[in-house]
Amino acid sequence: QPVLNYSKDYTVKGKLIHSEFIFDEIRIPLTPQSNTPKAVQILEQILVSENKVSIEHAKAIFGQEYPRYIHDAETNPRILIHIEPQRVWLKGKFVTPFRTRNELRTKISLQFVERIGKETDIHLA
Repeated sequence: QPVLNYSKDYTVKGKLIHSEFIFDEIRIPLTPQSNTPKAVQILEQILVSENKVSIEHAKAIFGQEYPRYIHDAETNPRILIHIEPQRVWLKGKFVTPFRTRNELRTKISLQFVERIGKETDIHLA
């Protein structure tokens, strides 16, 4: 998957700040018969929990002048839905250090699979 909004350096009030944080996403395919609102709620809970540390760390680095994507990660919807005939895609957005993005994406995926394993109305496509 492509890296979204990646830049290693930002200028804040004339000061150059080096950052390893990016805005990334995870894509999860569900069957059209799945309870999509429930799946969105589960993924949202996981993203909020996993993203909290990264967002706070990034805000500490940048201070009050942090990049727009960090604000967006806190205030805008973290989950987007894309519908196709054979599947419904959940796209979850999160802030993460660039170097550990794959590990975090895997951790989020495993938590989601574990959580939906307890549900009878949510199925991966």
